[in-house]
Amino acid sequence: MNKRLGSYKLFTAAILFYIVGALIYCWFEYNQEKKAILNLLDERLLSTVSFAEHILQQTLRENIAGATPLTPDEDFLLSLELQELADNMNVTYVYSIVKKAKGFFFISSNPEPEELQKTGKAYEMAFLMPYPDFPSELADVFETGELRYSEYQDRWGQFRSIFFPFKDIAGNAYVIGVDVNASELKSLAYDNLLNALVYSLFMGLIVLPLIYAYLRTIRHSYSEKLDVMGKNPLTGLPNQRCLENKLSNSSEDHLLLIEIENFDHIASVLGVTATDALMLRLVYKLTEIKVPKIEYCEWFHLSDDRIGLFSVYPFSVSEIKVIISAIFQTLTHASDSPDMSEQVPLVIRMGAVTNQQNALMFAGMALIHAEKTNQSFVNYDPSLNLPKYFQRYITTFNLLSDALRNNRVIVLFQPILDVSSGQIVKYEALVRILDEKGEVVSSPGEFMPIAYQSRLCHKLTRVVVDRVLETIRPTSHIVSINLSVKDLFDQKTREYIIRRIRESGLGEQIEFELLEQQVIASYVTAAAYIKQLKSCVSSVGMDDLGRLYSNFDRLFTLPLDFVKIDGMIVQAMERDSDAKSIIEGIVTFARQKGIHVIAEHCYNQHVCDMVVSMNVDLLQGFHIGVPSPTFAIQSSE
Repeated sequence: MNKRLGSYKLFTAAILFYIVGALIYCWFEYNQEKKAILNLLDERLLSTVSFAEHILQQTLRENIAGATPLTPDEDFLLSLELQELADNMNVTYVYSIVKKAKGFFFISSNPEPEELQKTGKAYEMAFLMPYPDFPSELADVFETGELRYSEYQDRWGQFRSIFFPFKDIAGNAYVIGVDVNASELKSLAYDNLLNALVYSLFMGLIVLPLIYAYLRTIRHSYSEKLDVMGKNPLTGLPNQRCLENKLSNSSEDHLLLIEIENFDHIASVLGVTATDALMLRLVYKLTEIKVPKIEYCEWFHLSDDRIGLFSVYPFSVSEIKVIISAIFQTLTHASDSPDMSEQVPLVIRMGAVTNQQNALMFAGMALIHAEKTNQSFVNYDPSLNLPKYFQRYITTFNLLSDALRNNRVIVLFQPILDVSSGQIVKYEALVRILDEKGEVVSSPGEFMPIAYQSRLCHKLTRVVVDRVLETIRPTSHIVSINLSVKDLFDQKTREYIIRRIRESGLGEQIEFELLEQQVIASYVTAAAYIKQLKSCVSSVGMDDLGRLYSNFDRLFTLPLDFVKIDGMIVQAMERDSDAKSIIEGIVTFARQKGIHVIAEHCYNQHVCDMVVSMNVDLLQGFHIGVPSPTFAIQSSE
């Protein structure tokens, strides 16, 4: 009897253990998923604000604070534009607000759903409509001039919102707000919690491994529904990470790469807003193409200037030609708009590959061949003179692999001068590869692209971090280490870096420079990872600012301590007034953000004097000092 009672108690305890464990895990999952949802929603809200600002600046020609009243017709047309933006970005409301002596007033807003439907409810003009039940965060934004996220309820519903401050042409403050219905967020989160709880409790009474498997399954399923990180933040198309995942799960792929060759020139002429609008128009037109078999394809936005068309179904030569012709025609017509001028026509090149493994690499080689031979389109074929590119890849890959295996990766240190003190205050770590004789055989420009493609970049970064920590241990020097976006987002590499630096106790002597060349899928996630790094090092900055128009978003969004102006801009400064204007703009904006500015590629005294006159904080280049295995300072002159 006592044994049976003891068994009963043990069984009861086991059941309670399973129940408590399931509850704790499900609650943890709920909070993690809710946090992830909020991060993704906040990214969408921030992106919507940038588009809304463009619409308002275009529509409200005069003072946005209401110096020139809008007519009912003008207000209604503006509301329709905002409604189209709200639909495209999947948000509930987009509006702008000003503060006057009598309170807060709407300047613009998309209409309520009933106002666009024939329900008998007339359209209510938004312009200068009072907003008496405003949330406290809105008042804080006008008071502090800093953006706020908020969850609140008013007469229109319960929302998750962003309030972003701006100033009109007369210097008056206004706020752009974007709302997402909070009930959808709660419903999705609670549904996931309820499903996980019920099923995990039931399965927990049978076998613990099944509980674990199920929770992993629902987590994966839920992540697939909300994987906004896999989308390009501008166009919403799947990004390169998604394409690489598809390619990894397929043996014979069919891929077409479309590249706007003169994208950088277009961006410099049109500016950020117009270039974004152009890309949105191009992508929209491409996805609307109707030709045979294109419905079996999937579009990807891989980078600022590159779009991909992927399919697992084979195409005949004639079908490919039809698709190529339709794409060229679509892009040509889509660029015929007031945003484009005759001086910046689109230069389009395409590279394709069919029935191939490593499709992304071979399609990229076809693009390179198209550029070298001045062709608009190249379809990869083994008979083309492309194997030399592939052979270069293999040669460089083997060289890098061998260097990592045999300890032939070295780090050089280039000094950085503080303008105010005239002293060398830190150094940048530059990686080089040696041959068996100890001579430098490859520069980063040659082997780093291969390192990124082959994922050797993570191993290389770990080696560099270890080399730097070894070198600075007996010194007090501060050293800046380059870190790619791939490294930042790779959990194992990030954890290795943080662990090694904390173990060394040398965090105050380490800085990181985030390399600009790669796309950041999620700024919210990147900011969180940067904060992790900043918890164990002295500072984190960004390299090569100004190389691409989009990287100004990084300066605006990421928690950076310093930025480096791209060396190509510094070199062009002596002969190009636009380059000088870019530098002045960067310095002005960085000053407002409290960010230090470094000018690199300072190769002579004249360039140094020019950038110093523009108030940069630090100088780097051969005139200051050449890279050296030690901290000895040697100038090239």
